[in-house]
Amino acid sequence: MYKKFYIAKTLINILIVGLIDFYIFFDVLNYVIVLTCLIVVFQIIFKLIVKYKFEEQAFKTKNHAILNIAMVLSLWAGLYFFRPFIVLTWIIYVFIEGFAYKESQEYFE
Repeated sequence: MYKKFYIAKTLINILIVGLIDFYIFFDVLNYVIVLTCLIVVFQIIFKLIVKYKFEEQAFKTKNHAILNIAMVLSLWAGLYFFRPFIVLTWIIYVFIEGFAYKESQEYFE
């Protein structure tokens, strides 16, 4: 059950981050603000579900701080210098989620 939740959470996060990058790329700020609020709400909901429903199955994933910093820098560079960096941001985020899922495989078996 936790594996299905984890996969759903990952796919929702990838979709929302992809949408926010898409709307930033085309300068649609109203949608960016709404999606930023959605990210915060979904993260709170996911944390509460893990805390109360999957507490014994939850595990600590590595933070991947370097990849997260690269993602933020790519997003910033895309906003101010060169738009294709925003696409790079989403690709880096997909890799971050992929690495986290690969490391968590032992917990699902």
